[in-house]
Amino acid sequence: MKKSNKNLAGAGLAVAIIGGLFVFWQSASQLGRAEPKAIEVPTTGQATTAAAPSPAISQAAPSVASSVVDASPPSVQQLPPFERSQTCYFAHIAVNSLREALVSCKSLEGIREVESTYKQCAQQLGVRQAELEDKEATLAQCPGDELKLASDYYASTKAAAAQGNADAQLCYLQSAYGTLGVYSDQDARDYDRDAPRYVQMALQRGDWRIVSLLGTKRLEPASGLLSRLVKGDLQTQYQMNRLARLGAAGEYANQLDLDARHSLLAKERLGADALTPQQIAEADARAREMYKKYFSKAGPLRARPLPCPSR
Repeated sequence: MKKSNKNLAGAGLAVAIIGGLFVFWQSASQLGRAEPKAIEVPTTGQATTAAAPSPAISQAAPSVASSVVDASPPSVQQLPPFERSQTCYFAHIAVNSLREALVSCKSLEGIREVESTYKQCAQQLGVRQAELEDKEATLAQCPGDELKLASDYYASTKAAAAQGNADAQLCYLQSAYGTLGVYSDQDARDYDRDAPRYVQMALQRGDWRIVSLLGTKRLEPASGLLSRLVKGDLQTQYQMNRLARLGAAGEYANQLDLDARHSLLAKERLGADALTPQQIAEADARAREMYKKYFSKAGPLRARPLPCPSR
């Protein structure tokens, strides 16, 4: 292969990496620390009977972008176990992603065919480098390799969830621990026992994050134990979309409508891959029922709530 072709092939890979990583970090910067409160969602059909819901907390606005780096990061060791292990785990992910994005961007320099892409990512190099240094300073306070960080995060999340920490419960339900990978039979039994209760507690709080979680579209190997709770079926996805739409406002409301029209109910869907009119009517009815029961007093939902945002 000629040198120019090799450069172009490598550039193509770098563009793909940058396209994913830089978009990821832009969205993480805007939404990563948002703590939406107020969500209620049924697992598949009807929620279990529970006491009257407490008043829902209004949707929190996204925080300042993470590109604003603190001069002196707080001491990780002073945080409670769940917050500490989560901070360390996400710092590890951030460091790896940022390093890869920076290397990929710099590899495009001088390649004429991807000059515009390089200029776009080069404009962010200073910000991303500062983010990397900030995350590396945090990670330096976290002993252990990747597996230990993931194991500690899982254990502390599970413990905090059992003690009633709402954030930990949503993180436990999401079950995103990366390289932890393998769970024991006891882990699975514990999840099967506790997950329905945590879902119901989130519903009772009117916590919008559970709607986002239960409407998960794609379940991959990294989804961990979540597949034991969420099946990713089309009817539930549509129901969660319509439930969120009842509380949504502004551009997010438009996004939900577009997703329903052009993805969930797309004309291209045929046969078993499409919802029947009866299924659509049932999902619409359940969404209205859930909204009336749990979300009618919640503040407007202006962005997709993240079940377990990074710290």
